[in-house]
Amino acid sequence: MLQKLGGDFEDLLREPSPVRRLGNALLARRGVRPRVLVFEDMHWADDATLDLLRFLSRRLIATRDLLIATYRDDEVGPRHPLRIALGDVANAGVVRIILAPLTIDAVRRLSAGSEVDVHELHRRTGGNPFFVREVLASLSAGVPVTVRDALLARLARLAPTVRVVLEAAAISGPRIDPRLLEQVTSQTQQSLDACVEARLLVSERDQLTFRHELWREAVLDTVPAHRQVALHRVILAALVQTDAPDDRLARFAHHAEGARDAAAVLKYASAAARYASQLGAHREAAAQYARALQWAHQLDARQRALLLRARSAECFLIDQAPEASEARRAAIGIWHELGDREQEGDDLCWLSRAYWLAGNNAETEHAIERALQLLEHGRPGLPLARALSTYAQLRFLSCDYEKAIAAAERAITIAGTSTEHNASDVMLHAALSRDASRWAMDDDAGRSQLEATLQACLSRGLHEPSARAFSLLTGAWSGRYVLQSAEKSIEQGLAYLQEHDLDLYRHTLISSKCSLLLRRGRWTEALELANLIDASPEYAAVHRISALTVIGLVRGRRGEPGAWQPLDTALELADRIGEPHRVVPVRTARAEVAWLAHDLVRAADEARPAFELAIQNPFRWYAVEPAVWLWRAGQLPAVHPDLPAPD
Repeated sequence: MLQKLGGDFEDLLREPSPVRRLGNALLARRGVRPRVLVFEDMHWADDATLDLLRFLSRRLIATRDLLIATYRDDEVGPRHPLRIALGDVANAGVVRIILAPLTIDAVRRLSAGSEVDVHELHRRTGGNPFFVREVLASLSAGVPVTVRDALLARLARLAPTVRVVLEAAAISGPRIDPRLLEQVTSQTQQSLDACVEARLLVSERDQLTFRHELWREAVLDTVPAHRQVALHRVILAALVQTDAPDDRLARFAHHAEGARDAAAVLKYASAAARYASQLGAHREAAAQYARALQWAHQLDARQRALLLRARSAECFLIDQAPEASEARRAAIGIWHELGDREQEGDDLCWLSRAYWLAGNNAETEHAIERALQLLEHGRPGLPLARALSTYAQLRFLSCDYEKAIAAAERAITIAGTSTEHNASDVMLHAALSRDASRWAMDDDAGRSQLEATLQACLSRGLHEPSARAFSLLTGAWSGRYVLQSAEKSIEQGLAYLQEHDLDLYRHTLISSKCSLLLRRGRWTEALELANLIDASPEYAAVHRISALTVIGLVRGRRGEPGAWQPLDTALELADRIGEPHRVVPVRTARAEVAWLAHDLVRAADEARPAFELAIQNPFRWYAVEPAVWLWRAGQLPAVHPDLPAPD
């Protein structure tokens, strides 16, 4: 692409540029004619390339460009990063073209002239064209038992010097530098050419690749473990002698791990994680910290705790609550043994957020209370301010707005006296809880301040506070049924979050969009999005509630079977969290499904707990829908003047 694009795009690609800069630069070069962009072999794509795919997919609708992405679906399982990325852009005008496997007749034509059993070959390969051709190419007498046997049969016929090159190439990774191969194997260009001529390696400009990942795996299977370690060690030593730009740190870490070099893994994996985090590639950062932690026994206790803390923070941002909780608990255990109460309290504060994400309300409250107990007895520093801000956030989510405001104000005061570099981040976090609480109590100054804080966060490049502000604005507009403003906030927020790999908040907005589509009467779109959320292992419990509610409600409205099962699961999750804005929508959906089945008693039984919970709440909008269903069931108590005027 670089040859065609020209200009400064190549410079951007060589620099540590965030995905949004690359994507915007790519889209800016449109010209007059339509353009086709082709991304091949996306099953091998790294996280940064997948982020670029997401970025472009959501913006191509405004261009005359066509993006074609090819991948081998037999190499993409349900948890493969590409599968998740495709789910993220499912509603962005994506058309999927699934190539059918070869028919028996096609296999017969390919195998013409051989004595192979066509039906048996088709059965064993599933009609996969690559497998069929490799089996046919390796035939000597009969069909190999497996495709892997076919690949190994071809390897066995190669000269020893060629196999040496292939071993080093397989260890090197999917993309291979020919100069590096020559250096680490001491083989001549002739051996490299032999690999290409045998159609085992493919030359792509200044790099080599295997024709298929199965080839690389088959070669790796033939390399003894001690030989693999030795090759990783030689490759790492060769790479370290060259200049080491930051974007090669992950490769260094990979070979350090393969070489069983603990010191090198800790050095390069940690550095690669920090670099990825700075660029907003939080998924890559979490993976690199996990790699480093496998060798953390080489570190002292304090260093291990800091590494666990970093891993937990990255997992939280990508909506991996179990992993975030596990790492943070391990760090807390270390701080406790060291007797460092401030660090222990700080990590308990963060643990409460991870527990909340997983939908464990009791553990959430216990963790934040323990954090405050520990930190209140120490100096009034930034950890205490952070714990108070987290407490304010939790109180806001529980609709205890007065306590939220008081805790937020105190957090701002303490953080304001701190000289630490991230004190302003804590102040902004607390201000968001304070302003959202004021708005919930009908103080319109809270809304204007919340919008002003969002703009301040965006202008300063503060990604997480900006993400949270979008989430708060969306929730407030949705709660008041101002759907146009909610929709605008969702779309602006999703565009921003897509660029910064903040899956936690992106999932929040996607689940909000799911509910919004239902309110708009766009049932089919809402159901498609809800099914994507429910099927994805990436979404935490707090985000699955909306999706399950939509699935149950659409089934109930359409008179389809299976409405209660997702609603039962949604209620179980919502009750475990206990927040009104989780419980009330599920209860009202259940009341509606019962009413549609002409079961007025059950409709009232479902709506009553939601109404009683909501009417005690300062944010009276929560009581609107339960009141409607109690009224329709003929059991509405005296009309409450506290309900919003339109209702």
